[in-house]
Amino acid sequence: MTYLYRCTKGSCRQRVSLKHHHTWYLRKPKCKSCGKLLENPDNWQMKKNKENVCSCDALHFPHRAGSNIMCIEYKGEVSQEQINEFHKQQRG
Repeated sequence: MTYLYRCTKGSCRQRVSLKHHHTWYLRKPKCKSCGKLLENPDNWQMKKNKENVCSCDALHFPHRAGSNIMCIEYKGEVSQEQINEFHKQQRG
């Protein structure tokens, strides 16, 4: 799970994702743009990311709905070339 934060400086408002909660770090995380401490989680963005997760059986991992050609929520048309390319990527 990633923790999303947003800089509170009015002119910056940069979004940052951290691996752990900000209290876990010995050195408090700072915004890379302005250097202000990151202490306020971006609850709106975290909620949005959780709501948009698709759990269809086409892919073995949680993913955003419609983000992949094999997802059942995919809105575009899929060609045979796209399917072949997808399988090549999966094999490595």
